[in-house]
Amino acid sequence: MLQHVLTTQPAARRSARRYPILAATLILASGVASAQTWSKWYKPPYPASRFAGPCVFDGAQGYSMLFSGLGHTTVQGPVALNDTWTFTSTGWTQLSPATSPPPRYGASLAYDQLHGDVLVFAGAFFNNNYIITPMNDTWTWNGTTWTQLSPAASPSVRYLFAMAYDSAHNQTVVFGGVNLVGYLGDTWVFDGTNWTQKFPVHTPAQRGSAAMAFDATNQNIVMFGGVNAAGALDDTWVWNGTDWTQMAPAVSPAARYGSGFAYETAYGNTVLNGGTNLTSNYGDTWAWTGSNWYQEGGDSTVPTQRFYACMDYDGTLGEILMFAGGFGTGHGDIYLDDTWLFK
Repeated sequence: MLQHVLTTQPAARRSARRYPILAATLILASGVASAQTWSKWYKPPYPASRFAGPCVFDGAQGYSMLFSGLGHTTVQGPVALNDTWTFTSTGWTQLSPATSPPPRYGASLAYDQLHGDVLVFAGAFFNNNYIITPMNDTWTWNGTTWTQLSPAASPSVRYLFAMAYDSAHNQTVVFGGVNLVGYLGDTWVFDGTNWTQKFPVHTPAQRGSAAMAFDATNQNIVMFGGVNAAGALDDTWVWNGTDWTQMAPAVSPAARYGSGFAYETAYGNTVLNGGTNLTSNYGDTWAWTGSNWYQEGGDSTVPTQRFYACMDYDGTLGEILMFAGGFGTGHGDIYLDDTWLFK
């Protein structure tokens, strides 16, 4: 399995320290308007620096929310988190629910439009002890607290998998990920009560850390890139509820994994930012039109190159939100805690 050495992150107000850990895991018909730009949010408070902590827009509550991730303390080093934050026009707010899922990183969030709640699935626990413990638990957020579900069947334990809610079929889709043996290539759907494994005629290669989002314009799930034993990937696939189809775009982003990915309702594109191929980190922004990729350019203000950032489209603000992530190489990573908006 490829290796990804993780270390600390400072923001400008933090001193950089490095912790070489996780050596057993993963190296770790429309268009974006040219006037679109990235802008940085400067108003505190901020969630702690982290990466592989997912965020999603909660349509029932009207805010973006962030849960978990891998952060660090100045004394103990990297640590899995289980804090819950929301982002609105006034900034970040930490919530204190009575019940929360255990700490984790590499989990995924999805907003279930049919049931009006947020789903969190799986991830892995790590707490400065060089041991990774993958999970396969399922929880929902109702705007007040987290509740653990007991589905009759579940995908096997995993982390750094791809997950998104399929509005066309009212189900959450999971593909692949990583466990302690290697990369996974199975497809599962969740209907709000149970998980069901799908056995499509065609399927992408096994992978972890792929980017996935629901393309509302084309009414399908789109997945890009990821990484497996062969290295970083640059293939694009769509899921129609029954089968996977590999697309053949004329242009594609460079092979990468750990990218942010979100469907931008205002422009009808699915927007991708950043990622890494281990030796190179990316800070470029691309848009998927349903048949081809093109690079967004001309913006003089762009986020720092990063991987494993959280990214969603905030339907209340009408902007893409991106928070945190990591920056670095196989020699160690820097954890970020900055907030960016794209409109």
